[in-house]
Amino acid sequence: MINLYSFTKLQKTVEESFGIEVDPEGGDFKAEQKVYRLEEHDIDKVTFEGGDIFFKDGDDEYKGFLVIERNYKRAFPDRVLGEPSYLPKFHTTLCEKLDEMKRRGRFNGVYIFSNQVIKRGDSEDGVSGPIKDLRVCGYCKNEDPKINDYLFTKDFVENHLDSDENANSFRRHELPKQYEKDEWGYVNGWDEISLRYRAKKGYICEKCDLNLSRNKYYLEVHHINSTKTDNKESNLQCLCTGCHAHIDQYHRDNFYNKPKNREKLREFRKLYPNRKNNKD
Repeated sequence: MINLYSFTKLQKTVEESFGIEVDPEGGDFKAEQKVYRLEEHDIDKVTFEGGDIFFKDGDDEYKGFLVIERNYKRAFPDRVLGEPSYLPKFHTTLCEKLDEMKRRGRFNGVYIFSNQVIKRGDSEDGVSGPIKDLRVCGYCKNEDPKINDYLFTKDFVENHLDSDENANSFRRHELPKQYEKDEWGYVNGWDEISLRYRAKKGYICEKCDLNLSRNKYYLEVHHINSTKTDNKESNLQCLCTGCHAHIDQYHRDNFYNKPKNREKLREFRKLYPNRKNNKD
């Protein structure tokens, strides 16, 4: 734990650590986005209760929705939008389609959880193209009793999340004196910080210039000073899996001694055999 009140510039510390904007007049503020990419070890963190979707992060539990991480590879006709779209649909409940993906074990590396508005570029890479809100899944619309029409993430957040008694909002005078780190040492909300930083850098490795906009799984964010709670942009660096694995001895040990990381590195090398700086 880090005691925030030990810092002289409390507002700056809060904004940099949490990724939130504190209203100097003492108004409401909210975490920008609780976005979490579901890895294999995260499956049990998602629960479906009372027709809702919850994500447990340490001692905290959030209600939100699920959506696939990447846009579709081609535009599909969308009768609600009135035109073809690359944008995926978000899920508000364990509908027929989501239940099928759950039973097939398709959450790993495919879905992300969010409790705030998500907008993406309507294109294959999710960056270019007009920025649009995501709309609800048709199965959820028909099966979720709290949804009576096609809506978008903005509608869902405002009408079904922010209005709940467990909405993730505080007054400035209610600011917690400490913030928690997860079991890997990252501050809560790190996944969203990482997601935004990679997008800002165009999903390009800052060391070898490999473009991973179509395979974001192999682009990672490195803490330059090795302090995982220091999330200032000056301390962050986008690295492909290959460069990250060799950035220092700690990471070399981490990638070669842990089976899951070693397998990811092997797959990366197989996909990009001619990448400069590739090592054996």
